[in-house]
Amino acid sequence: MKMLKKEIKSYGYIPMTTPMQKSGTGTLIAGSPRAFSIIAPPEECFPNEVNGIATNFRFTDYSTLPSRIKNITASGRTKIDLIEIARLGGVPIGIGGEFERVETIGLEMKGVSIEYMNAPKITQYYQNAMSELCKIYLDFSGFIFQAIKVDQLIYTFYGRQGEKIELDTGALEEIIELGFEVEYEIENHAELIINTPTYLGYQLGSLRYEDFGLSIYRATKATKNKWRWKNLDLFKNF
Repeated sequence: MKMLKKEIKSYGYIPMTTPMQKSGTGTLIAGSPRAFSIIAPPEECFPNEVNGIATNFRFTDYSTLPSRIKNITASGRTKIDLIEIARLGGVPIGIGGEFERVETIGLEMKGVSIEYMNAPKITQYYQNAMSELCKIYLDFSGFIFQAIKVDQLIYTFYGRQGEKIELDTGALEEIIELGFEVEYEIENHAELIINTPTYLGYQLGSLRYEDFGLSIYRATKATKNKWRWKNLDLFKNF
């Protein structure tokens, strides 16, 4: 987990530390990095459509992150960390009564991407169409401007002799506890594929009255349990 968080920080993102399933771009949050609260879900103030017309607020870049954070193997005590990755993404998952059968876990992350917001589009929306209530909340809270998103988590479990544990024999329920709402499937008898999107890291943005809705502040770091806001100075002469 420490290695993964270090990689996430090195690419300018704050590692997700609070389990959140609805943590995509546009989510309004407040509190502190270690224990923040959701003020509004992603589409409350930044909808995907307005009157049936796409807002084009969100875009996805699949070419950003290296392969070393996409494939991780862990044994011993650290294998719990790989389960924790799914839990942080809001996936209801836990260890079962026979989890000790598992010696090693392999985790492959598929569809790792950067989901980000279109700053000019949201500024235009802020100035012309956003509700006054959302503007008030945005004056006192940040919103997720960019996020590291994973489409699929693929787990493979190995026993003490290095053998793959076949999951379609009932072993899955013995070693892992999954919530009813988790979208998953088993492939090749031994691969648990979780299709629920997971968010690993984020950057915060701000939209404030005093800035006319220009998103000129970002928080890409968190130190001493505080988000560190930085003025991008993009509109210094505006």
